[in-house]
Amino acid sequence: MSRCSLFRKMQREKNQNINRADFISSSTAAVCIKHFSSQFIIKEDRVVRDDGSDLVVPKKIWKLTNDAYPSIFPNQPSYLSHEPSTSRKSPSERITALKLRDEQKFAEWCTNDTVNSFEIFQGTYAKKLGDGWLKIRTDNFVLCYRLDINQCPSIIVSRKIYKNLTVEIWNDSVLLKKKSYHFILGEHNKCDRWTKFDSLLSWLAAFKSNDVKPNEKIENAIHLIKDAYSQLFFSVIIEQLKLN
Repeated sequence: MSRCSLFRKMQREKNQNINRADFISSSTAAVCIKHFSSQFIIKEDRVVRDDGSDLVVPKKIWKLTNDAYPSIFPNQPSYLSHEPSTSRKSPSERITALKLRDEQKFAEWCTNDTVNSFEIFQGTYAKKLGDGWLKIRTDNFVLCYRLDINQCPSIIVSRKIYKNLTVEIWNDSVLLKKKSYHFILGEHNKCDRWTKFDSLLSWLAAFKSNDVKPNEKIENAIHLIKDAYSQLFFSVIIEQLKLN
């Protein structure tokens, strides 16, 4: 019985496994630690230092884990005496293992969710488009759009993903302000994750042709005219400079 901890709350069937004539089962009966598998025996204390290293101190008196039970009984049949088939982890070890598994799964999910390049996007995006979406693919951008064919065919909504993964969105020919969909793509306005792509699809699926107000269409037309005029103006200036 040297250097042992006691297991005082034994189940009746476990008591019967001890093959000793002088053993009497009682509420105060004690069982030698040798009847327990090594996985249930705590032989050292372990503490993490501030620098992250482990301080290990051997215990003078060994103790048992809270879930320990006696299973090793010499001179008994194998069905009465055995080593536990699987290692029983302590609650803290199980929690640590679960956290590690969750972290690994999250890291794997993040890797699979990331769009690393425009080429990868081009090879995969079509599989994610739902019903009603059409697409045009070029070397510099991908265009996804939905048509309204109830009356005069027209484009309800469209989005263009450029080579650097930035996005532009039109609703009924009106270019939306980028800040209106920052809540999906973020301030960088990049479709660099497949979850962003899916969320954008869901958001745009609810768009209708009459969502754009007439004054917004007028403002957009004025903006396009000003832009075209500016380009023409600068073209004229450049030509004049060339002549001089």
